[in-house]
Amino acid sequence: MKKILFVLAALAIPHTAFAHEKWFVTNHHTIERPELFLGLNATNIVMGILALAAIGAAFWLDKKLENSKAIAKAHKDLDRVQAWGIPVVRLTTGVLMFTASYIGFFFAPDLKTVFAPPVWGTILLYAQAFIGLGLILGVVPRLMAAAGFLLYAALFVIFPPLDMLPYFVYAGIFLYLLILGDSSMPKVKGKGLVFAIFKDWLKKLEPYAFDFLRIGLAVSLILPALLYKIIQPEYALAFVASHPVNFMQGLGFTQFTDAMFVLCAGLTEFILGTLLLFGVLPRFIVAVLIFAFTVTLTMFGMFELLGHLPLYGAAYAILVGARS
Repeated sequence: MKKILFVLAALAIPHTAFAHEKWFVTNHHTIERPELFLGLNATNIVMGILALAAIGAAFWLDKKLENSKAIAKAHKDLDRVQAWGIPVVRLTTGVLMFTASYIGFFFAPDLKTVFAPPVWGTILLYAQAFIGLGLILGVVPRLMAAAGFLLYAALFVIFPPLDMLPYFVYAGIFLYLLILGDSSMPKVKGKGLVFAIFKDWLKKLEPYAFDFLRIGLAVSLILPALLYKIIQPEYALAFVASHPVNFMQGLGFTQFTDAMFVLCAGLTEFILGTLLLFGVLPRFIVAVLIFAFTVTLTMFGMFELLGHLPLYGAAYAILVGARS
């Protein structure tokens, strides 16, 4: 069991060396695609088999740990702070949205307002700032969450779907907050009237709130891995070329090329996202993610922290709230 945990943790190491490539590179068009990504070969076939084996091992381990008393105790301890997840998600998302509005982007640094029509871009930017401030202050959080979901949906009109879908975690976050609200905030007289008509509907959706959050985060891991490291590796290759993150060569593996590192990182993110999507070892997976996001801060600083704040919040909420 310890060996399997070690293997899964080791597989997560490449992810710790990666920020979100599109936030940091603009010269991906100048990168020539390596032979590793031009078709099937021994290297990528072996990596693919190892990835499938890791997913299979995780499914087996998840089943194996169902009756573990130690794991049950750990779940019980985490369940005690489950209520902290909602305010953490609310605050991290609010800070990102409010700060992003000042800097000039929607939700993520690559969704810049300069790409939006001037009038609508300005209106939506102010809407984002207002929603972010509302989430920070905890003012009618369900209403702010509903507005945030509509804002995310509206941006599909401005930006291509493949640019928006990697940030699907926001859809999960807003649905999570909309369904659960935030009981830690003082009750505001009359605010219940806004959602009175949806009360029964939201009550029925409560058991699925964590699932929406988990799926949103999973999609935001799987799609960037596929789009920017496997299908279009030029983004990640340009990133590696300008940032010395291929630590494998520093460890003496001189034949471990940047292309291998990119593919390994992409498969790692895909593995973590797939396991999270199917609810396999969710608490372990998000713990690995929190560790990974933290390690990247040492290389990319506050900009990286700001972009990943909502992911931190979502991962923490799943860590303390997942039921398996």
